[in-house]
Amino acid sequence: MRAKVLAICFGLSAAILANQAKAIEICPRSDRYTCVVDGGTLWLDGINYRLRGYDTPEEHTNICGGFREIDLAREATQRLIELLNQNDWEL
Repeated sequence: MRAKVLAICFGLSAAILANQAKAIEICPRSDRYTCVVDGGTLWLDGINYRLRGYDTPEEHTNICGGFREIDLAREATQRLIELLNQNDWEL
């Protein structure tokens, strides 16, 4: 399945696509509907989106940076979750 590529702008008007009444969390292994996969990928209403201009480490690919890269991937994922949950944003 191909992800849609998008840019997210933070701190803008209240034109919000995602339902922010419920906090966005990290995606479970299954049932990805509205959640964050990693620092550059999220699901909104059942549609997979890849963030344009974001190139964050990924925890589950061929990792050449070892455990430090895994740590950075987890930090990037948590930071995207924080940004989405603490700011108004639009697609």
